[in-house]
Amino acid sequence: MKFKRILKENLILFIILIFLPFRLYGITSPLVDATNFRQAQTATIALNFYKNGINLLKTELDIFGIGKERFLTLEFPLYEAIITTLYKIFFMSDMWGRVVSVIFGYIGGWYVYKIVHLILKKRSIAILSFFFFLVAPLNMLYHRDFMIETTVIAFHLAGLYHFCVWVKRNDTKHYLVSVIFLALGFMQKGVYGPFLIIPMTVYYIGVRSFRNIFSMKFIAAIVIPLGLLLLWQQHVNNINTANGHEYFTSYNKAHLEWNFGTLADRFSTSLWQFRLNYLLSGVFLKPGLFLFVIGLSILLRIDKSRFLSAWLLSQIIYFLTYFRIQSHNYYQMFIIPITSITMAIGLDHLSNGLSKIGRTKQRIGKYIYAIFTAIFCAFFLWRSWLHTRWDYVVDWNWYKRIVAVGNAVPGGSYGIFVTPGYDWNSVYTYYTKKKMMVVGAENVTEENIKNWKDLGYSFIVLHDYHKYPDYLAEMEKGHTLDFLDESKNILTLNDFKVYLL
Repeated sequence: MKFKRILKENLILFIILIFLPFRLYGITSPLVDATNFRQAQTATIALNFYKNGINLLKTELDIFGIGKERFLTLEFPLYEAIITTLYKIFFMSDMWGRVVSVIFGYIGGWYVYKIVHLILKKRSIAILSFFFFLVAPLNMLYHRDFMIETTVIAFHLAGLYHFCVWVKRNDTKHYLVSVIFLALGFMQKGVYGPFLIIPMTVYYIGVRSFRNIFSMKFIAAIVIPLGLLLLWQQHVNNINTANGHEYFTSYNKAHLEWNFGTLADRFSTSLWQFRLNYLLSGVFLKPGLFLFVIGLSILLRIDKSRFLSAWLLSQIIYFLTYFRIQSHNYYQMFIIPITSITMAIGLDHLSNGLSKIGRTKQRIGKYIYAIFTAIFCAFFLWRSWLHTRWDYVVDWNWYKRIVAVGNAVPGGSYGIFVTPGYDWNSVYTYYTKKKMMVVGAENVTEENIKNWKDLGYSFIVLHDYHKYPDYLAEMEKGHTLDFLDESKNILTLNDFKVYLL
């Protein structure tokens, strides 16, 4: 009985410990797994903060060479600043980026628990929401990656919780904390936060009534995060335009289309199938989808559930608004908190129904509820782990080769990195520890080589050079890179050649 009481009182801690081995799996591995592009980009920003000092207003990538183009600013780099601080306190290692992601993943889950407990006042559903948030395949995948998403979502959830507490209890401390967290969440990644205004408004009206909608505090709680986001975006527009990256601005049509897509996209069967498959495999899984349907039917009938329904509606609007960019599945992580809650409601209802079959005695019914819930959760954890293990495969041979490229060239030198088709993956510069300008093979000419040398570039790396003939036959027929044979070759590997210029 004592063990049972201890387990019940510390169930959150127990769930955290269950998930810890999955979060720590491969935590010291290099960032060359399936999501290397996004991870190496973030890690490069943190690395340059470590070398040159933290500058929250300007971030630097190494794949654009040594000109002003190396300054590209996208998200507000709070995540990278936290990691850099850990570098300086302890030692530099990719592990710290993963550790920060793990910690903020748990913080996000904790606030999901707090929100559900506040709204529904049912601890069992709150605990199950915490579990489903952590076990969602996308969260199993990205909560251990060197990526900003876990931090952003944790700030959103924290802001949302403290906002609800303020609305309910009129506590100024919670109000101030809410505004700060929401502002940091909005600024770090602007595509997410504004959609939370929908459930925030619905909750405020539900508790305070529509007559109070023009309260200065409520308006400020919305306007301050939005205003800081707009100011940050204006700064991003200015700095990216000045440094030759006009594509990464809020007014560039091509960039807007990449985020939003076109009307035709939303009528494309193949695009819908692709994105819905991502939702099924990354957010729900088949057992979870079953629970979600049950939970949705219950959610619509739960007293005081308008806030949760509005939250779910806001995520549907988010998905349809940023339709094109959902091709990157980590953008669906923002949807997981509310789907986790809905699935938790579904499992709680299903388990309660089984516990009452045949008018089972109350005590026995509790055991049936606990046993069925535990078995289902264990099964779901197993299925989620199987769906995410593909990301944990590290190509160690490729990693050793890319490191060898960096070791082959003189220290402090700058280079040109050539690919069969433009590929601005920061993993090429991050593990060579060199600043290199990435170009397509068609741009490598004797004239350009001379210009690059004058700018200070002293070596050239050919990546996947076996693909150049077919690629150049399509891009620029008759063009070859044979003239490089006159330069000094200092390294030849299966997929890399390095020449001194």
